[in-house]
Amino acid sequence: MNAKKDRKNEPSIQGLAYVYQLVLDSLHYFCKTYHLNMNQANVVLMLSFNKKLTLKELCDHTGQPKSTASRVVDGLVERKMVDRSVPEDNRRTVLLSLNKSFAKKLERLNGDKGFTQLLTKNLSQEQGMLAIQKLDELMAIVKGRERPGYKD
Repeated sequence: MNAKKDRKNEPSIQGLAYVYQLVLDSLHYFCKTYHLNMNQANVVLMLSFNKKLTLKELCDHTGQPKSTASRVVDGLVERKMVDRSVPEDNRRTVLLSLNKSFAKKLERLNGDKGFTQLLTKNLSQEQGMLAIQKLDELMAIVKGRERPGYKD
């Protein structure tokens, strides 16, 4: 009897498919709005959620190979969407972040709704972040790796 109750609390395949389609549609809209391909959008999103990341951390979050992530970042740096910086305390580390003017452009274009709201236009920002994190957890399980943490 308890097993039956537990199944009622599990998300249905249709529910997961709906959330996946919602996020995918919103991601396509985001790509079109900012003239990005999916790999570029993935990097921009991770940097918007995590302020600063190393290339390795970015690869852990996105699941992209280092060569792909490096190529994508190079293109975004050239387009002045992403910045690279070297911390004073560790000259061997390169940190990636959204370019300040691009980040302001995102904020201005998205208005008071916030960046996540653009991606999940039918959900609140909190629900949208939860949906994205749950999808990330699902992807991690499917790929057999640990889910990366999200920094505030």
